[in-house]
Amino acid sequence: MAIVFTGIIQGNMQAARRAEWSGYSLAANALANQQIEQCRSAIWDNGAWPPVNQLATMNLLNWVTNAAPANGNSYTVGSGYSWADLDLPRIGTNRVRATNWVTIRMINLNNSTNPPVRVQMIQVDTAWPFNQFRRTTRYFTNSLVTYIAPDDRSPGSF
Repeated sequence: MAIVFTGIIQGNMQAARRAEWSGYSLAANALANQQIEQCRSAIWDNGAWPPVNQLATMNLLNWVTNAAPANGNSYTVGSGYSWADLDLPRIGTNRVRATNWVTIRMINLNNSTNPPVRVQMIQVDTAWPFNQFRRTTRYFTNSLVTYIAPDDRSPGSF
């Protein structure tokens, strides 16, 4: 009987740990998706004068903006990070802090046209800790990537 009950208890404990990990992963994914939506709401309008690219000036910690290369190749527009608490049920001060690393790259899809067809790739990597067996902490990363095209809201196109 002891062996049977030990197996049942171990199975329940493992299921509870996996369910907890799934909740953390889902909360980290929601945090990454929130950052993606913030980037999607930024204006990138090459038709305006002067051209507007709010993605090059994101309000993140240690944001580094890179200048476009003279040869017009693809390049990293900018990168930085932010952190926030995962949206998990908690009691007291047991917060779980996650970090979003954001990288925005300008990608030329077609260099043979003038001007070239360009999109920006937004990559968000969310790193979050998980205490396994309440003794050791392991870090996991959720990554989301999306592409956006310019708004090009030239006058008279509304």
